[in-house]
Amino acid sequence: MIILKESSNYIQSLIISKLAGLITEEESLYLEQLIREDEAVKREWERLSGQFPKEKLDHYKELDWMDPTLIASLPQRNNVRTLLIRKLAVAASVLVIIGLGAFYLINHKTDQSIAAAAPAAPKDKKVIELKLANGQVINLTQRQDSIRVADVSLSNVNKTLSFSAANTTKKEESVSLNSLTVPIGMDYHVELADGTEVWMNSATSLQFPFAFNGKTREITINGEGYMKVAQDAAKPFLVHTPQGTVQVLGTEFNINSYDSGIVKVSLVQGAVNFKASSGKKVSLKPGMEAVYNGGNDIELQSFDADKVLAWRLGRYYFNQATLEEITAVLPRWFGIEVVMDNPTIGKEQFTGMLNRNRPITAFLGNLKKTTKIDYYFDKDVLHFK
Repeated sequence: MIILKESSNYIQSLIISKLAGLITEEESLYLEQLIREDEAVKREWERLSGQFPKEKLDHYKELDWMDPTLIASLPQRNNVRTLLIRKLAVAASVLVIIGLGAFYLINHKTDQSIAAAAPAAPKDKKVIELKLANGQVINLTQRQDSIRVADVSLSNVNKTLSFSAANTTKKEESVSLNSLTVPIGMDYHVELADGTEVWMNSATSLQFPFAFNGKTREITINGEGYMKVAQDAAKPFLVHTPQGTVQVLGTEFNINSYDSGIVKVSLVQGAVNFKASSGKKVSLKPGMEAVYNGGNDIELQSFDADKVLAWRLGRYYFNQATLEEITAVLPRWFGIEVVMDNPTIGKEQFTGMLNRNRPITAFLGNLKKTTKIDYYFDKDVLHFK
């Protein structure tokens, strides 16, 4: 199972909250899951637990703090005394975390991130992988600020790959394709040689050269990506998918080919032409989306940019989506196996948002509250019943 990406600061705040006894049930379950399945988080838990003296923790827990979860349920009375109680309750809750956090910071002046301290990922772990045209494979999940490959200098910083070539006039660099693969549960950003930017969603692959020296600029994508294409009227930009090709001069658009046999091209600004594998061709205007499912025709429709592009913020919106449709998204976003114990619930519908930056249990809780769907975990498998 792939653990959700979380910053080291967030993980440390979860651990400190648990040590202080102020963690929510949902957050506690999520932290326990992280500790159980991620060695780096487990080591951080053991390290922080050992740094807080037991008497310090007992001292904080013995204080008569008001439970923060009860604050919202207090009667809404408009008087100074009630307002003061509310402020003190919140302040008290925060004080515990600040106290423990300060103790940690005083005794550890250097903050090393969990990710940086983690050893190299085993081969069976999902990683962002760059396979060069010469066959060399580079693990981009590991921190590698600068990587030198022949005449090309690669930079891998803040989930972004950029590069520069010492000699970009070499013809072979414009035809030799490198392959970048982003696994489930992750995303990544690439800056191409011409300045074009590609934001890749999870379970997406991209093929590209280190230089565009021909009459066109061509890449291939399979999955989902958002592209901001650098303008160059003399060199059309071509994006190939399994179902067709998008031709642009300079524009921003989203392309989705997750579903087998279906491709969606959503134009944000500029203009693009989409040519399907059937030979059918259409031109798009901003705000329009082309949907091709392998037939003879291409469907044109308007689209909601907030929903279509929400994945870039780690969000996915469901509008009366069936559980069958939801279970197609969860494995791709969280790297978990999903099983429906009762097939009849597959048609149950749900409207709401999935946030990849939050524990999956937050989404499952909302799903359970608003539908007849229930769930449970059996090891690494999520079951719906």
